[in-house]
Amino acid sequence: MFVIPRRYAIEYFLHIQHNDEMDFYDRSRKSWKFRFFYCQSSKKFIFTKGWYKFVKAESLRAGDTIVFNLCESKNGTNENCNSFVIDVVKNVEGLSMDLALNLDVVDVDAALTPVFLFGKQIGWNKTKRGNEV
Repeated sequence: MFVIPRRYAIEYFLHIQHNDEMDFYDRSRKSWKFRFFYCQSSKKFIFTKGWYKFVKAESLRAGDTIVFNLCESKNGTNENCNSFVIDVVKNVEGLSMDLALNLDVVDVDAALTPVFLFGKQIGWNKTKRGNEV
């Protein structure tokens, strides 16, 4: 189960019926379904069914960052065709988000490149030498 911060659940998921399944797409366009649930007793919004499968498939560990995006678009009839996107930024042990890249300490076979979202560094990607973006 994944607890969704209340302010984001209210801002982005308010139109979703509680206990409904939500579709998310990852960067490879794979579909992930999570059950969106509001727990009355704890007053928390959570993803239940489907979340564990995602965690296992992505090999999530403490320190990894999960990025949720809402992609808003219109189809030919001017109706909104919104879709939710999910991505994972793996934690690189020992490197803070704001650490400048120092290639002298990086493994010979791999390089670390910063990952940016809206101009703000959100993590690091490990890439093979020669494949840096």
